Amino acid sequence: MPSTLSVYLDGSDEATEIPVTWYCLDDYETSDDYYFQFSPSWDTDAYPLLDGLDVEVDAPYIAVHLVQVVALSSSDSNETTIYTYLTETMGLNTAAACGILANMYAESSFNPTASCTDTNGLTSYGLCQWNGSRYTSLKSWCSNNGYNYKTVDGQLHYLSYELSTSSYSYILTYLQGVDNTADGAYDAGYYWCYYFERPSDTANKSKVRGNLAKNTYWPIYSALSSSNNSSSSNSSSSTASAPVLSSYTTPDTSMTYGTYFTLRGTITASSAITSVTAGVYDSSGNAVTSATATPNSTTFNVYTLDNDVLFSQVPVGSYTYVIKATVNGTSYTLLDYSFKVTARKLSNATVSSVNARYTYTAKNIKPTPKVKYSGTTLTKNTDYTVSYSNNKKVGTATITIKGKGNYTGTITKTFQIVPKKVSNLKVKSSSSKKITVTWTSLKTVRGYQIQYSTSSDFSNAKTITVVGTTKKKKVISGLKSGKTYYVRIRSYCKVNGTSYHSFYSSTKKVKVK
Repeated sequence: MPSTLSVYLDGSDEATEIPVTWYCLDDYETSDDYYFQFSPSWDTDAYPLLDGLDVEVDAPYIAVHLVQVVALSSSDSNETTIYTYLTETMGLNTAAACGILANMYAESSFNPTASCTDTNGLTSYGLCQWNGSRYTSLKSWCSNNGYNYKTVDGQLHYLSYELSTSSYSYILTYLQGVDNTADGAYDAGYYWCYYFERPSDTANKSKVRGNLAKNTYWPIYSALSSSNNSSSSNSSSSTASAPVLSSYTTPDTSMTYGTYFTLRGTITASSAITSVTAGVYDSSGNAVTSATATPNSTTFNVYTLDNDVLFSQVPVGSYTYVIKATVNGTSYTLLDYSFKVTARKLSNATVSSVNARYTYTAKNIKPTPKVKYSGTTLTKNTDYTVSYSNNKKVGTATITIKGKGNYTGTITKTFQIVPKKVSNLKVKSSSSKKITVTWTSLKTVRGYQIQYSTSSDFSNAKTITVVGTTKKKKVISGLKSGKTYYVRIRSYCKVNGTSYHSFYSSTKKVKVK
């Protein structure tokens, strides 16, 4: 957050930068809210605030919106549906409606199925996060009156009913009397939070939601209301107002390659929106990823384009995130936001040998990089196998994985080259208390090790070593008649006094005569 704030000192016509820190008017770490306000703090002895001003209401603040993805129709958003119901069905003015919108956004992000459970096991649900007996009443009333309590429509009708009861009628009376001004929107947001929602840390949250109503929702809906009123009173001479983008979010100014970002925002206009385009553009103005919709309505939910605007696939570089809308043949740029994509660091590389002398597999590279080895660049989306091309039969070798393009960093791993695995193992009982073991010999090994056991997991195994590359047969005697034995074999080599073993062959079993 900014470390300084521009202010005008009493008696000065020029702005002064003063050092500030920021604090949240809520418990940011544990709260289930979707909206938070961070207000500035400074040395009030050196820079006292004028009498009558409240730093948490009158000073600039930083708003933090947490996004909850909600599938909405392309022609209308929950936010606009709620505003229309509050003003047209319930008859509230724009300021009062903005106060309720601010609280619903903070409580549920306009998601009618939003829910959370506190440490006491109490579940809160819906647009207003009804809980306890109020949640029970919501479900019961909707069921008895033909509404679905999980929908915006059902919850709005229940809200209207709840405000008509003796317990909450005073809140409705207050909202019906607020001034239809920016300050009236603040009052409505504060009052609704303090008396209707009644969350923890009520006083601070009431200020936050009052500010949200005044500074975010009032500018949007007062302009829309004025435009609609002007159109109604003089439709022959009216002109369409520019569309407005509200409740939108932007990616971090610096985001790591592969990071997902969910499009969020609502576009409203007094006339039909004929086209909306959202996309990411490079420094030359070329679209890296974009999508266009033709809503032909006065509202549009930007989330509709989310599946087609793929931030996670934007390569390393500098870009702008742009949203445009066309109304009455005129194109408006509603958002032009600069950000950059940085490389992702390589991680999680392990190396294991495979069943041949000259190959290995590097596993679990996340994300999968371009691998440079022996002058060859390889690109794969899964684990990969690379041949080791020197003349070593056994021993160790090193692989270096170098990041390129969207990936950065270097990972170096050492792996073991093992002797070749023995094949064609056969076991038979040729005579009493004996078995004969045969296999295909290998030219490049020192010898073989045969394990045999009466247990399939070889927990009590005995080992016989057979020295010589050309050996391919061994008779094992002194076994117990009638017993079943399990047999397996592996090859081995020695380099500078160190033994290297191949993987065991498949297991064979035989019953001794």
